[in-house]
Amino acid sequence: MNIFDKVLEEAFKFQPSESEEQRYEAGNREVEKKVADYVKYGSQGDLNLSYIAFSVVPDTLKVVNGKFSLLYTKVSKLPDNLTVNGSFLLQESPITQLPDNLTVIDVLHLSFLKLDKIESIPNNIKARAVNLFFCPLANKLLGIYKQSGSKEKIKSLYPGIGLLSIYNSKTDSMVLF
Repeated sequence: MNIFDKVLEEAFKFQPSESEEQRYEAGNREVEKKVADYVKYGSQGDLNLSYIAFSVVPDTLKVVNGKFSLLYTKVSKLPDNLTVNGSFLLQESPITQLPDNLTVIDVLHLSFLKLDKIESIPNNIKARAVNLFFCPLANKLLGIYKQSGSKEKIKSLYPGIGLLSIYNSKTDSMVLF
């Protein structure tokens, strides 16, 4: 074997990839630093944590002065008393619980979530609008609406939400509350 072949053999040795746990530990550290820097500089602008392998949003995050994006993450819990002065995107996230006293100045997007463990949106959430599309909670609320026949019944569950839009793909129905 010549030296060139030996170098190539070493270069192409199988390198085991890091474990999923290691990826999430690294992602959690990355997000912790990103959030610390964001807070340090006054929580100004959008905060995009989408597509990062992490599972915990640090409790130090209290305010996002812009759009907050958590698309395709493994976050299952958010800090209580969170204020988002823009839109809040949670599509395709396995979130199992929405925080108490969440305030979203614009739209809270809860589309395509697997919210089968969430029985309800906490009634102390404030948002200009909430979109519930293609998730079990949307089906549940549409069932309540169909049973009661009253949009006011749904609106009374969430007094802090200006517009609640629900879409159910099974019946292709969209209802605005």
